[in-house]
Amino acid sequence: VIGISVSLKDTIDTFSTFEATMSKVQAVGELTSEQLAVVTAKAKEMGATTKFTATEAGEAFTYMAQAGWTTEQMLAGIDGVLALSAADGLDLASTASGRRRGRNPGTSGGR
Repeated sequence: VIGISVSLKDTIDTFSTFEATMSKVQAVGELTSEQLAVVTAKAKEMGATTKFTATEAGEAFTYMAQAGWTTEQMLAGIDGVLALSAADGLDLASTASGRRRGRNPGTSGGR
């Protein structure tokens, strides 16, 4: 019973953290409810298909929004940001902001 209680608490805490992270993405990126739903689904997808959790993917979206990425750019670029961070061992904040300064996702040039 104690193990189940701890596991349930961990699950609730994880969900609360994810929801708080996604609320921050919405605020920083000035996302509409519809955009937030798409970005949230993408964060969950990244959490299921990469070494990063959905919350970590959400944090990457926050850093991307802070760096000036549009919603479309964030959705197009999240795979690359997470892959680069994993490959280079860089933190997500550095990867997201550095990649944005270097070039727009999905283009061959700068801004």
